[in-house]
Amino acid sequence: MYAGLELHTEERLKSAEKNLPRFSAATKLYNVSLSQAERPNKSFNFPKDHTQQHTTTDIRAKGVTKNYNTKPSERAHGLIKDIYAERTNFKNVEEQLSRIEHQFVVGKFTRYQLDFLDELLAPPVPPQEDEDDLRQFHHVYIGSHDDKIRLASLRQEHAAEGTFDNLPTRLRAFIGALLQGDHMPHIDAETMITPYKYMKISYESVETWQVEVDRLRITPDWYSKPRYDWVLFRGTTHKYHFGQLQSVFTCVIEGVMYPIALVTVYDFVYAPRSRVDHELGLVRIRRCQDQYAGSQFIHLGTIIRGALVIKDYGLPSAYQYRGTAEEEETYTLFKEVWGITDRRLKAFWRKFHSRDKELPPFDDRLVIDLVDADMFLRLREYFNLDT
Repeated sequence: MYAGLELHTEERLKSAEKNLPRFSAATKLYNVSLSQAERPNKSFNFPKDHTQQHTTTDIRAKGVTKNYNTKPSERAHGLIKDIYAERTNFKNVEEQLSRIEHQFVVGKFTRYQLDFLDELLAPPVPPQEDEDDLRQFHHVYIGSHDDKIRLASLRQEHAAEGTFDNLPTRLRAFIGALLQGDHMPHIDAETMITPYKYMKISYESVETWQVEVDRLRITPDWYSKPRYDWVLFRGTTHKYHFGQLQSVFTCVIEGVMYPIALVTVYDFVYAPRSRVDHELGLVRIRRCQDQYAGSQFIHLGTIIRGALVIKDYGLPSAYQYRGTAEEEETYTLFKEVWGITDRRLKAFWRKFHSRDKELPPFDDRLVIDLVDADMFLRLREYFNLDT
């Protein structure tokens, strides 16, 4: 990830140098973990594996690897190959290749100029329907709105989920906190709201310092399947949280329009962080536990960007341990260090909790950061993952 960044700072290079020994150690450990009889032809002694040892030195001397790596050049000479095979007589080809390639360049440049002239002379194009009804709030745009509904209708529509319990009281408290005063707005089950199913977030990439866009959906029917995307947002205590969007709507209270999202909040699991998570660099988040199933209202202005989050299918599905810090430390010791089975872990749970209490299901998720350099850098800054 560090080698592929399109913009580097001295701080990022130092972070890369800090992690390179860990990568080398993991490679050597993997190399000796299996006997040569099991994989006699496998070896990490090849040139491209060696280059990572002086990657940061090369970046300081030559710039980011995008300027000189071999990946973009794999198909760079396809045109020359076709010209050689189809337009030359295979004798003294240098002059022929240069002349014919020059003709191609002149033709492409002329085509670009004509296309640009057509764009200047063409009548203005009206905006597309999905962008026409967007409402902007700070750096967030929302669209694809439904008809206005009563706040109670939203609650009835999702009555099976504890996330939507007691919405009028919670919304009144949330907007009252935004007003930062003793005045509490009048909100009840008859308050009208306008739901939205589409969100576009513009944000500055910490990798390239350029504006990037995330497009999110909040709908029960996205190609015949429900789709409720995830966001990274800043909480009231200036901490960072992940949230799964459950509903996005606007409401007009005393003449002021408020853009609001109801999200299920997930927090980064700091400790005890498992050995597997630490060694593989997995970013585990866990749903907050409260009387509303971890849900809360947030202002759209606190959303930073979208996030790619998946369920951790490697965990037992029957139960999940949640206890005090001392209990959880013992639980982790049993499971990961001593290798105790799930059956004995279940007995350990019941030692500290009522036997009649149903063990809650796992609700841990993993944040994917290896396909997104901006998220990769943000996680290391916000949650100090390199330590």
